[in-house]
Amino acid sequence: MPVEKRTTPKQAHDPACGLTAIDGIGDKMALRLLKHFGSCEEVVAAAKRLEIDRFAEMDGVGRGRAISLVKNLIGDAAHSFLKTERVEAIYDDIISLAGSYSSTDYAKNKISLLTPLPRERKKEMDERMGFVLSARDEVARLDIPLVRSMLSKIHRPKEPRTVRSPGRVILVESENDYERLRGEGISNFCEMTTPDYASGLHEYDLVVYAYERGELDVSGLDNIVMVPSGCKSFEMAPESVLSFFASNLSLMENIAVLSGHLGRESVSRRVMEILGNLKKEDINTADLERKVQGITDLMNDRLSERMKNIQLSGSDVLQVMGQGMPAAVKAVYDDVIREGSAKLRSIGLNVSITPSYPLKIEEDELERALKKLCSQKSREYFEFAVRAARELVPMRKKIEEEIQSALEFDYRFSLGCFALDYGLVKPEICDSYDLESCVHLNIAQKHDAVRVDYQFGNPDNIVLLTGANSGGKTTLLETISQIVIMTHMGLPVCAGAARVELVDELYFFAHKRSLSAGAFETFLRGFMPVVVSEKKKLVLADELEAMTELEAASKIIATFMEFLKNTDSKGVIVTHMAGEIGKFVKVRIDGIDAGGLDDDYNLVVDRTPKIGHHARSTPELIVKKLEMTTTGREREIYSSIMKKF
Repeated sequence: MPVEKRTTPKQAHDPACGLTAIDGIGDKMALRLLKHFGSCEEVVAAAKRLEIDRFAEMDGVGRGRAISLVKNLIGDAAHSFLKTERVEAIYDDIISLAGSYSSTDYAKNKISLLTPLPRERKKEMDERMGFVLSARDEVARLDIPLVRSMLSKIHRPKEPRTVRSPGRVILVESENDYERLRGEGISNFCEMTTPDYASGLHEYDLVVYAYERGELDVSGLDNIVMVPSGCKSFEMAPESVLSFFASNLSLMENIAVLSGHLGRESVSRRVMEILGNLKKEDINTADLERKVQGITDLMNDRLSERMKNIQLSGSDVLQVMGQGMPAAVKAVYDDVIREGSAKLRSIGLNVSITPSYPLKIEEDELERALKKLCSQKSREYFEFAVRAARELVPMRKKIEEEIQSALEFDYRFSLGCFALDYGLVKPEICDSYDLESCVHLNIAQKHDAVRVDYQFGNPDNIVLLTGANSGGKTTLLETISQIVIMTHMGLPVCAGAARVELVDELYFFAHKRSLSAGAFETFLRGFMPVVVSEKKKLVLADELEAMTELEAASKIIATFMEFLKNTDSKGVIVTHMAGEIGKFVKVRIDGIDAGGLDDDYNLVVDRTPKIGHHARSTPELIVKKLEMTTTGREREIYSSIMKKF
């Protein structure tokens, strides 16, 4: 890795860990990276894993900057291979097209890092090629729209939002225990307190007593749960585990659906079962109070009804006057209170009812019962949550692995769809170029796309390509560039078959509409490294004669070609001046012929170059087309031009 190669002993003690030795990373950026990732090792590891989204999460770092950072960290060989702006633009178009098949940012970002590899790394090219072709075959067996819809719902897990439990408090025995648990983040999920500040514990729904010696007297509390102070964090605050799963529930549902469709095992379904069973039963006090009042009214109605049938004797009356209760009356009260108490217990309340008329439940007694019920429900939920957290702890890693696997699958799926849609094939590596039924990516999916055959390189390493205006010469150069770039990227290519030579450098020179002062000199200086470099290269050039007056241009191009001809490099030069250039250098001349215009005045062209054939430019056909498709004064002018051919 570049970090390891460039780190010196002095840098090893530097806070930036040698990151500043990497191109594009200054002191401030290095410190920001360390703060965001936690360590130099994690910065490098994240770059190796191509986690562009994690770099893009940093403030002020967008996707483009994140891609640049990752490329610099892992070593970007693209600039040493793509030597002109034109081939860089063609490479960018390939990345954009392949990336358009991705459903997740992860896949799009990872595709953006598929750079051309040096020819010495052919083994990696072959591995990538095998990966993409295998993905293509797998994708062909899938319901592509359905899978793409599933993948669109996959993303990296969200960081859980910390939500505190307001009705719960953790009671510890000492300040040391308090600070230790606080350092573990337990206080993020509920209140914590020590005995010195422990007044009002009975007011909480639940008190979790994290004991070390068990010396605190909590016998008077109904809302208590005791756990050892050295227990796992989730045994005191199960939300420390549950919050991650709860925050990513919909993601896990999507993972489960995708895994099921792909025939993969998934723990997501079990996680959802656990979370589905983990529902805290909230106590609706107002609703309970209404039910209590209803039960009380029912008891009084029942009591009144039963009392109508009781006849009191004289002794019974005397007993009542003595503030006693006759046996018959007591029996009625006992029956009614027993029935009412059963109904109250059915809604979770255990309260005492004093025989009186009318029957009523004292507010203090009801409040006590409601508080006890809340504590009971909180304790039951807490114990269930702890059991759930205990089961979920080992599942988090598996879930994260499943999420990562799904993201990786989108990367594979995207490249597979790209290869399938464009009919990409594996190129054969050799010492020349032989392209059969090749086509430019931009037109490959059009029903009338014309595929082309072309060969060069051995023994004719430098050739001139001539022919009709709008005959497809520039498109062919771009197609060759695409095939060479994709081969070096380890991607299959858009052709029926292709034999391609691996090179060190790829150049594509195109004429400019106009040259400003000094531009001719700039062009010559820019072209000179191509000639003097001893590296193996492919040079493509499009109508360079536009750089200066024609006779001088033909001499310059011929000289450059003479030097290139005597190297291990290959080249295709598009020109309308093959005759003039041929006076100064002997090279093969190929041509694309135009056969005229069809009934709709479209140019009829055989876009496959004829080897060893000098084809004429056909400006008269273009003029003829314009003459036949215009009217009035414009047509008159085009007709005048035609008479001069």
